Amino acid sequence: VIEHQFRAAVSNGVAGEFEVYFPPLESWFVARCYPHPQGLAVYFQDISDRKRAEAAALQATAASERAQRMARLGSWEQDLASGELRLSQEANSIFGLGPGQAIRSFPELLKRVHFEDRKRLEEARQRLLAGDAGDLEIEYRILHPDGETRQVRELGTLVRNAAGEPVAASGAIQDTTDQQHAENALRELSRRLEQSLVMNRLVLENSLDVICVLDANGRFTQVSSASESVWGFSPGELVGRAHFDLAHPDDRAHTLREGAAILAGRSTVDFRNRVVRKDGRVVSMQWSAVWSARDRPRRDRGQPPVRGPAAGQGQPAARAEGRAHGCLGVRHSRQ
Repeated sequence: VIEHQFRAAVSNGVAGEFEVYFPPLESWFVARCYPHPQGLAVYFQDISDRKRAEAAALQATAASERAQRMARLGSWEQDLASGELRLSQEANSIFGLGPGQAIRSFPELLKRVHFEDRKRLEEARQRLLAGDAGDLEIEYRILHPDGETRQVRELGTLVRNAAGEPVAASGAIQDTTDQQHAENALRELSRRLEQSLVMNRLVLENSLDVICVLDANGRFTQVSSASESVWGFSPGELVGRAHFDLAHPDDRAHTLREGAAILAGRSTVDFRNRVVRKDGRVVSMQWSAVWSARDRPRRDRGQPPVRGPAAGQGQPAARAEGRAHGCLGVRHSRQ
């Protein structure tokens, strides 16, 4: 490269200038060569610091562009004197524009805003440029060339000169469509969960069967209101108490064995024992129960049979951890 530049300067009689990297010194130089009657005059200047700064700036720009793409975040700047609007590559992409396409004025940008949001955005921009409303912060919808509607959030501020006069406006714009969808989905999930909890509470309060939830130690953690009419115990009297305490003394060993089998994963729909009511009377019971490795219990409403012990069913919850913890959902009713 150096020899070619030197020969060109001599043969053409024209001064030349070029940049060259010199590996032995690991340095960049700018060479200026001037034709001379005696040959060629050459001057070298070390520009390594400038080249390193340029390389660092390019890396920073590339990193910023990658970060903007990942965050779906773009920047913009508007010259107040000329009205020219400059959007970063990612900002243009947010508006659905491809390489080589760009928005260069606010009226052009406004055409790509949803018609129901245009007036609101235009008024917010006017307040920003007037300098009497603080910074800009607004959310609105935009329309892509293919007709897709997206949601964006925009921030903006005035840039002033040394005299305090506004000379430009700059800001950022972010595509929040996916975030909005996630928030809407979360709200819908919360609504459904609340409905489910209300339904569960209604079942617990109004079922004629006793519906209860037991932990891995066989203790009541939740009991429906029917326990008072079936067993004579209110729900508050039973929570924290072991279920086998209610069993008739002659049925207690059988009840413990069946409970251990259920905790081991074997469901039952026809386990029978006798329960001693609070007033001392004995009630024959039919139980259905299942152990489920889930965090929240699900209880199913039971229908009492016409004859014989009534049956019910429920599902428990066990944490998928190394701890022996869970819930056993059961349902039962009087004979």
